[in-house]
Amino acid sequence: MRRGSIQAWRHGEALLEHGCLLSGEPSSVPRHVHDEFQISVELTGPVQYQIEGRSQRVEAGELFVISPGVAHEMFDPGPRSPVGESRVAYIPVELVRALTAGAGCALRDASVITQAEIVSRFSTYHQASQHGLLRRELDALLASFLTIVRPLLDASPSLLPIRRRFTCE
Repeated sequence: MRRGSIQAWRHGEALLEHGCLLSGEPSSVPRHVHDEFQISVELTGPVQYQIEGRSQRVEAGELFVISPGVAHEMFDPGPRSPVGESRVAYIPVELVRALTAGAGCALRDASVITQAEIVSRFSTYHQASQHGLLRRELDALLASFLTIVRPLLDASPSLLPIRRRFTCE
């Protein structure tokens, strides 16, 4: 992947991106909303989000979930060495429901996920989707990830606190 580029592709209804930003000056993404869940992992972090008047720093290796309809903006403080890199998925609510019919583990409310197994499941799905696996294989990888975080995704956006850890029980 070239520095200073964003690759985008689809897995069914999900949109995925892999971004590499040039090192240098700080950058930002203006306030906006999505109809889908935005799930991202910062590979080189940190970045700073503003969500409903609250500030949230997301470090390298942390997963960040933003619910549909929640206005947010992002600020990358830069400079990066050599690049800023992230992996993002926009997952429609209907796809989450279709792939997670069963119960997952109980989670406390969270928006930043630091548990290595969960971050790894998301990263595995994201990277596999970039390499053209069969739809059913990608569905299985995404379902494995979503089943664990489903209670978080079901939470009301107004109730999502910033920066809480959780444990699977």
